[in-house]
Amino acid sequence: MYLDKTEIRNDWRGTVIWMSRRLDPGVPMRYWEFFESQRVQVIYLDELRDLTHQSIGLGTLTLVVEPPAQASVKARSLIERSRQVPDEQVRRKLVELIETIIVYKFPHKSQAEIQAMLGLGDLKQTRVYQEGLEDGERKRMFEKF
Repeated sequence: MYLDKTEIRNDWRGTVIWMSRRLDPGVPMRYWEFFESQRVQVIYLDELRDLTHQSIGLGTLTLVVEPPAQASVKARSLIERSRQVPDEQVRRKLVELIETIIVYKFPHKSQAEIQAMLGLGDLKQTRVYQEGLEDGERKRMFEKF
């Protein structure tokens, strides 16, 4: 869709992300050269599971395709691993992303139930988390001006 709507004049690379190979409709003939030249890479989330123990980012990304029965356990593990991230703002964003993915996986649960499921109640009450949240809100306010 992006290629159809944009006239690209500079060198570029792209990534197409599919939940699984079976959902990939294939490459339209007019874009074959981009894929053959490796300008565009295809990633299948369900095939990344073996690599998720190496990267918290990949683990978070594959949480999207995790079955609901296992998603909360994996999310808790990712949140625990996020505590090792040295940058507080990055750590906070990771936790928010994980929480958002879980909210979409469990749309009938309340915010309190989601936070309890993920063990976030204590984390969100910490001074470090609150200061990171305030810092992010201040930055958003200045971006508006």
